Formats: sequence, C-alpha cells, structure tokens
Amino acid sequence: MQPLAKRRGTCYNAAMQVTYPLEGAAGALRSVSEGVYYRIRWLEERIAAYILRGDAFAFLSAGTPRDGLPAIVAVRCDDRAVASFERKMQRVMRLKYSKAARAMPVADFPVCIEIACGGAKTWLSYTFGDDVRLVELCKEAADFALYSFRHRYSRARPQE
Repeated sequence: MQPLAKRRGTCYNAAMQVTYPLEGAAGALRSVSEGVYYRIRWLEERIAAYILRGDAFAFLSAGTPRDGLPAIVAVRCDDRAVASFERKMQRVMRLKYSKAARAMPVADFPVCIEIACGGAKTWLSYTFGDDVRLVELCKEAADFALYSFRHRYSRARPQE
C-alpha cells in the first residue's frame, strides 16, 4: 500500500468516467442515479462517524454539526456502470414484493470521490461493498482533514 501522499490526487482511469458534482441545487448525481447518490451520502456519514467517534460503523444522531468535517463535493465514476446499477435498482423497485426483489443489487464498481475540508480538496478512490476499504477511506479522509487543518492554521500568529 502506498503512503497517502503518493495516492492523493490519483484515481482510476479518468478516460471512461464522468464527474458528477454533489453541490448545487439537487446535484447532478442524484438526478442520474438515486441509488449511487444515497450510497455516497452514506459514505459521508461513515467518514464523519470515523472522525467523531473513531469507528466507521458508528451511527451519528440526526442534527450532528458538520462544521469542520470533510464533505464529499463530487464523484467520478463510469457512467455505464452507474446506468447499469440504476436499471437494476429500478427493476427491483418494480418487483417490490417478489422473491427477486429480496436481494438488493450491489454497487461493485469503483468511484473516485472528491473530499473538501477547509478550502482544500483531494480525490480518494473507493469500491462499494468493501468494508476493509471503507475503513482505509475513512482513515485517509481523517488524515486529509488533519493535514488541511494543520496547514490552514500553521501560519497563524500568536496572540499578543
């Protein structure tokens, strides 16, 4: 495994991917695939839980302040994989009460997420459904948040 400094800013093959911003009115990703959008928001919750509680699988109460925590501002992923996953989700929703609908589709494609914290941004890669990689992603996001915090205040003057 490469150190964080060497991996920061690198991602999967960008030629086959589309970048979806999450900021703005409703976010472009939500209009394309709600299933992927809610998984990205779930990732943001896991990162916040890791930073606040030290556990990526902890639950945060509603209304937990988000100031100073990293936020996911954009997602880069393969548009064909997103479209395929959305078709699977729609098929499951149409078959709500049948046996086929009991197993939700798995988003097993890689994504790159852009994390912003205190004005600084970085890209981190992730593949859905991998709990080990989830903890690594949370550690990388926490390291980035700490790095950006230190960098932001390193030039602060002492009070006189």
